[in-house]
Amino acid sequence: MPELLYLKLVTGEEIVGTVTEMETIGMLKVSDPLMFECGIDEGDPSRRYVYMARYAPFLNNFELQIDAKKIVFQGSPSDVVARYYDVSLAYCKSCTDVSFKSCVSETTDQIASVLEPKAPKKEGEKGLTGAAAAHETEELLENLLMAVPGPSKVIH
Repeated sequence: MPELLYLKLVTGEEIVGTVTEMETIGMLKVSDPLMFECGIDEGDPSRRYVYMARYAPFLNNFELQIDAKKIVFQGSPSDVVARYYDVSLAYCKSCTDVSFKSCVSETTDQIASVLEPKAPKKEGEKGLTGAAAAHETEELLENLLMAVPGPSKVIH
């Protein structure tokens, strides 16, 4: 039965996707695999952020097989990571070959928005609705998950 799993590969990559075990051939089938990527804030190199991107983005059907021997560990992702996976997957699915150039630009803008905090809303200011509200919610989730300070590079 397919299950959303978090996989750590021997190569160091961390993947989240829907996994079906293929016991007879010792492989795992992973559908819609996303992997964690790390970015560095150019203004403050000690600040890191994490986001999810397609693993092997140029696959035709977004499905791959991984030798079970290449998995260091696997497990169920936390609820926060599972929700972030759903948001990221929906975004990645909207980025088809046809819209690839605009998606690269939009992704760059989204990452920049995480690095540049927005001014807080003023009292009495109307909130957003529809797609704009959904986009803002997505950005808030990204802020929570991605704007985590990384380790210091200062030698002690």
